[in-house]
Amino acid sequence: MATFKTYNPATGKFLHEYPFATATDVSKALENLHIGFKRWSTLSFAERQKVLRPAVGLFSQAKDELAKMITEEMGKPYAQSLSEIDKSLQSLEYMCTAPCPELDVKPVKTFSDSEKVSHQIYHKPKGVILGVMPWNFPFWQSVRMIFPALLAGNTVLLKHSENTPSTGNLIKRVLSQVEVKNIFDHLIFDHSLTESIIADNRVGGVSLTGSVKAGYLLSEYAGKYMKRGVFELGGSDAHLVLSDANIEKTAFNITKSRLQNTGQSCIAAKRVVVEQKISKALIDQLIVNFDKYIWGDVLDKSTTLGPLASVRFKPEDEARLAYAKNFCEVVYERHPDENIVKSLGTEPSRQAFVPIRILKVRKLTEEFLKYLKTTEFFSPTLLVFEVANLEEGLKLVNHTNFGLGGSVYSESIQHAQEVALRFESGFVAINDAVASNAMLPFGGVKSSGIGRELGAHGFTEFTDIQVVSTTRFT
Repeated sequence: MATFKTYNPATGKFLHEYPFATATDVSKALENLHIGFKRWSTLSFAERQKVLRPAVGLFSQAKDELAKMITEEMGKPYAQSLSEIDKSLQSLEYMCTAPCPELDVKPVKTFSDSEKVSHQIYHKPKGVILGVMPWNFPFWQSVRMIFPALLAGNTVLLKHSENTPSTGNLIKRVLSQVEVKNIFDHLIFDHSLTESIIADNRVGGVSLTGSVKAGYLLSEYAGKYMKRGVFELGGSDAHLVLSDANIEKTAFNITKSRLQNTGQSCIAAKRVVVEQKISKALIDQLIVNFDKYIWGDVLDKSTTLGPLASVRFKPEDEARLAYAKNFCEVVYERHPDENIVKSLGTEPSRQAFVPIRILKVRKLTEEFLKYLKTTEFFSPTLLVFEVANLEEGLKLVNHTNFGLGGSVYSESIQHAQEVALRFESGFVAINDAVASNAMLPFGGVKSSGIGRELGAHGFTEFTDIQVVSTTRFT
């Protein structure tokens, strides 16, 4: 039987060995979820909320257990794991209590209707939804996909990352305790089974948060079998800093965005595009803020920097840095304290700590621009670009295949809003970093994805619109 292993990236310690689910396991899960769908889909939105709301309390009871799982399996500092769970619980409470008028039956009167004709628009759930979720925010990314899909009347098969299987298993444990059974399952199967799952008639759609490469492959499968897909992929978010920006607050927000989760976030500040006249002041303040982040025992709440999620990601980071150095000046670089790393290590060869860095671009050649167009720095490395004016800055901001998010910093809010509308991205924050929110649609454009999670849109993505027209004879 094929298996996979998990390791603690902070200590290198072996954690667990798990079997991959077989084709038989998957088929059985799909059949159970299909049976569950037949009952679950007949309930009203309010009835589904009532069934799922107790799960929020169960997740809350398991908060410390879950936070330690996340920290142990992917190296996120414990305080940040707790914050991820707190945000998730708050969002789930909202989802399980707030009305969703977007799913209500809507009467429509057309311009040609007589009094005897009426129309209603229904949103009908699609069936079993396959969710393929990542390791970087293992609880938040999963539940923000699972709950809207369930509340819309679908059932869900989750495939979590092989880095963080415990999170998926805990979600399964909790959701198995709700009143209606067979609405959720979690299996980790080999990638070779993915196409056959999406092709299955019981499956109505697929949601992926992951790499652009994975997104292109799964969207190809979804298109091939005419299945609905939501794909939240990579990002290379640019923070455009205009000459009238508040330097101190801007540097604080950029630093937090870049270094949170040790730089492993699709919406992290990957690129800073700053007007030349304030570039030095901004870099100086960024360095002040970078210096405040510390490595340590990731279970210590005072630790703010951890390792990458796996040692296998280190060579990728080193290769990106080596190439970038041909075009950039390293203006800041700080390595983890060797004594701290050594004190934590039980298997040093599997520890995944990397330095934090600020690179200032000095040669913006066509070669480097082409590289940046498709490259995502998924580590605590920040690139700073100097520009002469706004037009040059916007051109650089949009010179990427990614379009997940971005930020504009300026004391002139009206001007910043005008600039934000010229960003080619799904989300733009003004005087702050991009952050997902349960009440706002989230997703990207271009190679950053298709479809939206969260907000009203997140509840309707995996539904079919049905129009019922009625004519009365008398």
